[in-house]
Amino acid sequence: MPKDEGDREKLGSKLRFRYSVSVDGSPFHVVRDFSPEAGFAWSPALYEHEARVKVTFKNTATKMTAEVELPFRIVPRVTGQEPVATRTANPMVALFSAPPCPEGSRFRVTFRREGTGDAFHTGAEPCTGSRTSNIYVAGMLADSTYEMNGEVLTGDSSLPGSPVPFHTGVADAASAAFNAKIPRESSTSTAEPFLIYSMEGPVQRPMATDLNGNLVWYLPLIYSAQPVRLPWRRHSCAALVRAAT
Repeated sequence: MPKDEGDREKLGSKLRFRYSVSVDGSPFHVVRDFSPEAGFAWSPALYEHEARVKVTFKNTATKMTAEVELPFRIVPRVTGQEPVATRTANPMVALFSAPPCPEGSRFRVTFRREGTGDAFHTGAEPCTGSRTSNIYVAGMLADSTYEMNGEVLTGDSSLPGSPVPFHTGVADAASAAFNAKIPRESSTSTAEPFLIYSMEGPVQRPMATDLNGNLVWYLPLIYSAQPVRLPWRRHSCAALVRAAT
């Protein structure tokens, strides 16, 4: 055991940490390999389940290792038959949760800003029949009220659910301001209604705006960005926010 603070610092500089996760009793899979960073941000799958997180310690000097596990239970946010929209760590992103939908169908969320006719929808996720449906919703303006509807898609039919109001928060002060010098013409195609940016200075800051230059998403400074392929087509920014909420 370390005898004083100096010994602890020396030992800490030699330790590496690896994190693995097991879901519902499945084999552990590595989610972050050995790193000098002891902290780890884990984003569990968006459905109710039992999980175990295992951290493996390795001393790079002695090559000795040790492991410890912690159990986690992810519980549904929906307790009845009505959907709910919950705030996330990103003030411009919501987590929409709905009761289970029939297996073989798909689930998505349509959202519309109050006072406008333009509607957007997320990508569709498969229904499981037994677990709740949960989808991140992004692509919304700051400090605005939206109406969200869950939709169950079966073949060519769509069954909308009860409307859920959601008010977005205010973007943090580090977000850059945009100004569209040339306004979008009404005839401009909106098949891809958002633009993605990556600001390099003073720190790298991915963000997204609509075609009028209004901020609709940003990556909080505490997260790091990874390259993401974005199939917009009037979908939300959900592909970008999974690691940032």
